Amino acid sequence: MIEEIRKILSKTKNLNLKYEDTPFCVLPFMYNRISSKEILHSEIIASFLNHDSGHGCGDFFVTYFLELIGVSKSEYDTDQDFKVYTEYPIKNQRRIDILITWGKKAIIIENKLNNAIDQTDQLKDYYSIHSENKIDNDEVFNVLKVVYIPCNKTKKAPTNGLKKELIDKIVNFYPEDIINWLNKYPDNEVVKEACINYSKVLQYINVKNQNFMNAQILKTQLNNEELKKILNLVKIINSEDWNLVVLSEIQDKLKDTNIKFKEKEKRYLEIYYDNHSFWLELFFYKDKGCFGMWIADKSDVNKINPKITNLGFKDDGTQRGICVNLTQFIDIQS
Repeated sequence: MIEEIRKILSKTKNLNLKYEDTPFCVLPFMYNRISSKEILHSEIIASFLNHDSGHGCGDFFVTYFLELIGVSKSEYDTDQDFKVYTEYPIKNQRRIDILITWGKKAIIIENKLNNAIDQTDQLKDYYSIHSENKIDNDEVFNVLKVVYIPCNKTKKAPTNGLKKELIDKIVNFYPEDIINWLNKYPDNEVVKEACINYSKVLQYINVKNQNFMNAQILKTQLNNEELKKILNLVKIINSEDWNLVVLSEIQDKLKDTNIKFKEKEKRYLEIYYDNHSFWLELFFYKDKGCFGMWIADKSDVNKINPKITNLGFKDDGTQRGICVNLTQFIDIQS
């Protein structure tokens, strides 16, 4: 039995199947609710920048952030008293999303992770707190950089009507830049977990907003006739007949006189040898556009065959018989 399993698995490695590993994660559900909550993202980013927020890493995150946005180390000391504010009020009833200050120097951060529109003269008004010479007023700073955080790389800081002095200080800092910033962390398991979790949120934001942008671009660039052709293609690709064509191609690639195939509900394929209690199951996920693969065994409805578990396969709790998820053990990336 084990040798027969190995023979089938060795053949599946030659299949050009697309499989995307999407482990269970609650963060996408959270982001569906918080995507418009700009303040929440600002508070999370500020919590990493602020040495008093409880992460216990001192100025590690803020100094590394300054390095990434191009602030010279000569502009601050190792024992600098950094202060971090969110929703910092200025004139014209404006509020700076995040403001980092030390002494009379400052960094302005404008957060657009929620894909909000750019308000008229927004960056210009923020920069009004800048003055290199007159710095005796609490509300005036020497602004070294203005960091603009868009939702993805299709967007950048608006510069129309801005003076060259301000334009030269603007840094576009994208979600992947934040992820790279958070990927470098001190040897602290709690902080590591926090960095990983927020990075996952940012990755989700990036993919979701990029797909939306691509859809907008596609809609505006195609005429009605082209759109009709694409929609018709989509209907074909999403049909059960398309699944049957794909599964038929798989059967052709796995040709072996001893291997049997059984198509089930036009969605999945059972692959097996005669007189065996197990089979390999290849299931197409229409919503994900990818395949899942299991080894199923009904020799005992309450237990998984130990010969299978001894190979390192783990029961994934599916309800179609006893199925063991093999996707993490088999490379079927396209």
